Amino acid sequence: HMLAVLPMLRELDLSSNLIQVVPRLAPKSFMNLRLMNLSLNYVERESYLLPILSCPQLLWLDIRANLFIPVDSRRIPLAPVERLTKYDFPGICQRLVRNKRGNVIIADPDTELGDSHILSANKLDEE
Repeated sequence: HMLAVLPMLRELDLSSNLIQVVPRLAPKSFMNLRLMNLSLNYVERESYLLPILSCPQLLWLDIRANLFIPVDSRRIPLAPVERLTKYDFPGICQRLVRNKRGNVIIADPDTELGDSHILSANKLDEE
């Protein structure tokens, strides 16, 4: 399966759609996409999100409330964690946050933890 070609689309809200995997994208399919909301779906692994990173203008990716199962460096599932961090998304951190200076929303806001629910280039650079 492949998502449609919509080169002028800037925002795409696919939240609450029972999505498990982001399908391959046709070349030049979302050339101007800046925000994609994939919250409240059933994505289990970071690798299932990687096709969306081919969108050259993507700056915001919302992946809150999915079923993420952390894996180790050998891709072996680990016990689920209560709070996701940048270490659960190494590919996204490198390809979207560091390289493109984008942002990823990984959890609902928590007033006690500030903006730790957002992965951003500025925060990764500080560490």
